[in-house]
This record gives sequence, C-alpha cells and structure tokens, in this order.
Amino acid sequence: MAFRSLRLFHRLAESKALFVYGMTCCGSAHEPKWAPPWSVRWRFHSNEHGEAADTCGGLADDGTVKQNKRAHGWGKRNQNEQMLKYHGYSPFMAGQAKKRADTCEAMSVDEHETDFEDKTPKTQHPLFQNLPNHPLSPTEWKDLKQKKNFELQVMLFLHKKHIHLDTAKSLLTFVALETQEVPTSLLHIYLRMCLKAGDITETHEAAQLLLERVNYLDFSSCNTLLRVLCTSEEWQLCLPLLEHLRNLVGPRSPSICAVATAALRHGDVKLAWKLYAELIKCGLQPTDELLKAFFSSKELGGKAAVNCRQDMEGLLWSMEAAGMYPSESLARAVAKWFERGICPDCHHKLSHIRLTAEEFEDLRNKTMAKLIQGTDVFNRTTPQELERFDKFVREKGPFTIVIDGLNVGNVSVKTANSKILLDVVTHLASQGHQLLVLGRKHMLRSNNRWQTEDMRKLKKLADCFFTDNISKDDPFLIYACLYSGQACRFITNDLMRDHKAGLCDQHTQLIFFKWQRSHQLMLDYSTKLMPNFHKHDVVIQASEDLWHIPHDANTVQRSTYEVPYHWLCLRKYH
Repeated sequence: MAFRSLRLFHRLAESKALFVYGMTCCGSAHEPKWAPPWSVRWRFHSNEHGEAADTCGGLADDGTVKQNKRAHGWGKRNQNEQMLKYHGYSPFMAGQAKKRADTCEAMSVDEHETDFEDKTPKTQHPLFQNLPNHPLSPTEWKDLKQKKNFELQVMLFLHKKHIHLDTAKSLLTFVALETQEVPTSLLHIYLRMCLKAGDITETHEAAQLLLERVNYLDFSSCNTLLRVLCTSEEWQLCLPLLEHLRNLVGPRSPSICAVATAALRHGDVKLAWKLYAELIKCGLQPTDELLKAFFSSKELGGKAAVNCRQDMEGLLWSMEAAGMYPSESLARAVAKWFERGICPDCHHKLSHIRLTAEEFEDLRNKTMAKLIQGTDVFNRTTPQELERFDKFVREKGPFTIVIDGLNVGNVSVKTANSKILLDVVTHLASQGHQLLVLGRKHMLRSNNRWQTEDMRKLKKLADCFFTDNISKDDPFLIYACLYSGQACRFITNDLMRDHKAGLCDQHTQLIFFKWQRSHQLMLDYSTKLMPNFHKHDVVIQASEDLWHIPHDANTVQRSTYEVPYHWLCLRKYH
C-alpha cells in the first residue's frame, strides 16, 4: 500500500496572503519562506480499505501520526505460518459494488457462453421494422402513418436510437402541415434530442417554442426546459419556470440548484444565496454542481473571500450535516478556494468512528425493538426460539466477534462450506477472540458441503447457536452484537439494507450505518490476511483549525452504501 500525493502548484493569490507548496510522494515538503493562513494537502489512498495510515504520514491505531509505516493485518504473523485463504474487505469502500458486479457478470458469461449463441433478437413491432434513417417529405410521412399516436411513437423511437436531428425535424414539419400545430409532447422529446446532440441553435429554438406554452407544461417538460435555459444567456427566464415547478410538485433540489448555479455563473450571488437558503429551509440537499459553482465563483473569490469566509465554511457544514461525499472536482474547487495548494501532513487526529454511549444505547434500544421484538417477529423466528437465544447470549456473552456461519461458508463453491468456516474461526480464535457462530440446523447434517468432523472442531473453538431452517439469522446476529457492546464486531457478506431501511427515522439509520461501517467485515476468496476495521469515521470532520473532507474520485464508481477513501485536508495557520 502506498499513497499517491497529487502534485499541484499554483500562483500566489492577489492578496499575497496565500502561499502554495507541494509535497512529493513519500517525500518531504518544500519548506515555505513564511506560513500561509491556510494550506491544503491532498491525500490519495491506493489502499482499497480506506485506511488513513501509510507512507507520507498517517494515523496510527491510537490516532497519533506515524511516518512511512505500512498497515498490517490483524496481529503479527509468523512468516512460516500458513496464509489464510480468505481476504477480508470492507463492503462500504467506494467501487466495491462495481467490482462485485463485474465479477458476477464475468462469471455469468463464462457459465452461459453457449446460451448466448442460441438467443435470437426479439421481434420488432411492424411499425418500427422499416423506419427511415433519413429525412422524408410530408407525403412520405403520410404514407408511413398507420396507427394511433403514430407521431409520438416514432419520435420516441428516433430519440431512443439516436437518429439524426434532421429526421426528427422533418417529422415535426409533417405534423405542423397536417394539424397546424405541433403537440407539446413532441417538442419535449425533440428538445431532449437536441440536448443530447449538442445542437445549441436547435435547442434554443425548441426551448422558445415550449416557453410560449409554459402554463400548459407538465413536470417533465418544464424541468427539461429549465435545464436548457440555465445553460443559456437567457437564464433569467428560468425564474417563472421555477415558480411553475414549485406549484406543480413543490420545492425540488435539482431545479433550485440548477437556477442557483446559473445565477452564480452570471454573477448574481445574491440570488444564489437566496435559493441556497431555500434549499436548507426545506431540508433539501444541495447538488455537487451547485457547491462547486459557489467555490469557483469569481465574485466569492480573491479579495471578496475575506468577507464571505464564514458563509463558505457554512457550505462545508451543510455538507457535513447532510452526510455528503463531494466529487473529486468539488474537492479540488474547495482546495483552490482555501488556498489553491497542497499542505504537508497536518498531524491532526481524525474523530473516532466509535459511537458515543448515548448513540449506542439509543441504537440498541430502537434496533432490538424494531428488528427483533417488532410486529414481524413471527416472520423471522418464533417466540420460543428468541427466548432460547436470549438466554444463550446472556449465559455465553459478551462476544468480541459474531460470525454469520452460513454466509461465510458460502464465499466459495470450490471448497466445502464447513472447511471455509473452520479456517476463519481457527484464524480468529488464535488471536484470542471470544467467538459466536450463528448457523442453521441443516448445517449439522453431514454431507459434502457441511462435514461432521469440521463442525466438531469448530464447536471447540467457538460458541455456536443453530436456528431453525426457516428462521432468518440476521436479526440474531444484530441482537448478539448489540448485546455484547461496542467492542463486538461481526462478519457477514449481507449488507443488511432492509434492516437499516426498517428503522424509524433517518438519524437512527445514519447511526446504524456508522455502527455497521465500523463493525462489519466481509470475506472474499484470496490468499491475503483480513485487514483491521476502520478506526476513524469516513465523514466530513472539522475542528477549530482543520477540515478533513472525504471525496469521490473520478476513476472510482461508488455505490450509495459505500464511502470514499480519498481525503482533502485543510489546515489554518495562525
């Protein structure tokens, strides 16, 4: 593992109060002749687990800074010791979902390669078998017309197949000659085609035609028209459109942010702040594009930055409150506004991902009430089984690691499930962990996948509880972990999104996700060790003089439940 530090150099700002200096990968920084009020350091992790500890400085287990250290797996290992065959990774790191999807798709193609050769394309509707790919005269269009909603169906087909605009325009000409008026639905689709084609002239002409019918536009047409006008010099025409959208569906973040971004692009800072205040008041989240426009605005930079620093820091606080992960381009814009450069390692300790005692107690009470003792308890288990498990946990617990035995055993089809589970349990037991393995009763029946000898050895290394085959084991896993306290971690490949969604409010869901990120580990078939759990929270963090901002990278496709592993570090010098 190694950091890749981005080398950025910028000129001095106009006020000469900002100074930029770079830092090479794993090397020392160029010493400045004087200390700047703010400096910026880009930290890029090549570590897929997102640990904030490696070369170029990072955080040790106790939160202190260490230099040129490499992160290790769980505990020290003898080099002669046999390597574990299962590699652990955090399911919440950006890009992991995409990797798993690509792997599954590749495996599917390999397994069914012959099936694809036999498949034949679906039969097309007769209307679409001989559609033109070139302009037609009105007479030719009339000859082709043969069903209800013909014009709309054809326009949708042209849009879907990305056929040249001239063909769609000739269809509009035919409709105008036939009916003396072009329907709004056709203009809307044509406008979207112009947007995709990048034809500015045609886009503005279609937008003007739709603008004349603004009082009759539906939400989709009005929203598309607003997007078009926001990119033009006539952006102020968006204001009545925005009001029309408010009347149709109420305040919506994408439309408000689009108009605010256009206002910033044309120097109307007052309107932009007004629209931003509306977003916050309505509990809506600002878009990445709007925040980038704020930090890139000329009216808010340079000498004006001195007077609006508090407002700009307020943008960061709003991102923190919303749990946002900015894109790499936004992180660059923030870095440029707060000094346009790179700072050395700030030596600041990130806030611990550990929940407070109040947060954990609240999570435990609400989660157990909803997921274990709620109205759907009979769909998950039986009262008798739940009572038996509660007694078992109170007698055997607390545990340090709870393992979803059935889930872990299924990480590979090439090895017996019981052998995989035994390897994992043996590895963790050798480190002194108090283990609980959850499974189902069918795992005790000897067969090729679950061998009796492996299960006998496993019971000597860990406490085991086997539920009925019809019971769901996830609630038992959550119950055991929360009962055992904050020191207990769990291993399963289940993301438990249904459980998080079933919680009563958004705040509890965020706390559950934070607890899950810091306590869950997934397994993958590999030849590497299992890594440590995260010791710092992957959220925007701030202190009196520091900002640490996790952000997305352009090259990584992050799913909604994953977290970034690139960090922007801002530090203020007095």
